[in-house]
Amino acid sequence: MVLAKRLLLVAGSLVTAMAFFVLFVWYQFTRMPTSLQSQRSHSGNSSQIVTPVLPQTPAQLREAENRIFTKITTTLAKFPSSRGEVTLNQNDIDILVRSQFVGDIVKDAITSIENGKLKISTIVDTQAIANDLSEGNRAELAQALSKIPGIKDNSLYIEVEGKPIISNNSRNLIALENQTNFKLGNLPISISQLSQYTGISEVDFQNKITGKGILVPIEIENVKVAGESLIIYGSGTAW
Repeated sequence: MVLAKRLLLVAGSLVTAMAFFVLFVWYQFTRMPTSLQSQRSHSGNSSQIVTPVLPQTPAQLREAENRIFTKITTTLAKFPSSRGEVTLNQNDIDILVRSQFVGDIVKDAITSIENGKLKISTIVDTQAIANDLSEGNRAELAQALSKIPGIKDNSLYIEVEGKPIISNNSRNLIALENQTNFKLGNLPISISQLSQYTGISEVDFQNKITGKGILVPIEIENVKVAGESLIIYGSGTAW
C-alpha cells in the first residue's frame, strides 16, 4: 500500500512537471522576443552611446531609405572602374529592413548584427497571411493557430538569423545563407517545424517572410559583416 502511494505520488509529480514544461514551451512560442521587447534600441554592447530616433511612418521610412541609397551610390561612384566599399551601420540596415519588409503581413521588424550574423526579428500578422492563402490552406492555418494558446492580436513572433550573402535571384539583393537559424517566439525552431506548428508552407514562409532580401541600388560583388556593420563591395559601374 505504501509503495502504491509512493508510485502515485511520483506519477503525479511527473504529470505535473510535464504539464508545466508544455506550458513553458507554449509560453516561449508566443512570447515576444527580447530583441523586439527592447524595440528601437540596439544591443547594450553597442559602441553607440545614444541611439538615434528611427523613422516611424511609411513616408519617413521611404525618405530615410532614399538617403541610404544615395549614400551607397555616391560612395561607390568614386570607384568607376575598380571595386569600392560602403559601410552600413545597424540603423541603416534597420531602416532598409523596415522600409522593405513591413507591410500587410509583417507588422514590424527590427534588426541586429552580432557574431558575424544578421538577425531580423518580425511581428507577423496571421490574419494577413490567411487572407493571402487559398481556402484550404486558410482553414489549415486557422486550425494550427487554434492549438497555440496565448496568441495576441493575431501576431506571431518570428526571428531569422544568418550570414548575409548575395541573393541567388538577384545581385542587388542581400539575402541570408541557407543555414539560417529560426525562432518562433523565444524558442529555436527549424523551418519545417515552423511550417508544421503554424500550418504555413515552407515556400510561403520563404517568399513572404524569411526569404526576402534587402534591396540595394547596385549590383553587389561581395558583402560581409564587420563588427556591428555591414560592408557592401561594388563599383561605380556596377548598377
